[in-house]
Amino acid sequence: MRFDPVYTCYFKTNETRIADFPNLLGFVRDVYSRPAIRRSINIKHIKMHYFTSHPHLNTYAVIPTHDGPDLNVAHGRALVGRTPSMAAVALAVGAAAIATALIARRR
Repeated sequence: MRFDPVYTCYFKTNETRIADFPNLLGFVRDVYSRPAIRRSINIKHIKMHYFTSHPHLNTYAVIPTHDGPDLNVAHGRALVGRTPSMAAVALAVGAAAIATALIARRR
């Protein structure tokens, strides 16, 4: 939960973020969506601790405003494990259904 808002900046691991990996971000959102987990996380407290407790790394105790990716967005884990070709088929079937409905509506 703290990797993108804290580690990418504070520990200079900003080459790639969790937000750059859709499946991993979905997993993090899935875990965060569990009420017991969500209640145990206070990102403002986490950021304040990291950015103020090590003066040799952050002399002026500057705390970034960005909290990382929105963890309240739907995690989309139902799509995990689908191969790209299966996703393409699902999209094509959905597009065909929409096209059929539009044609039927015109009649």
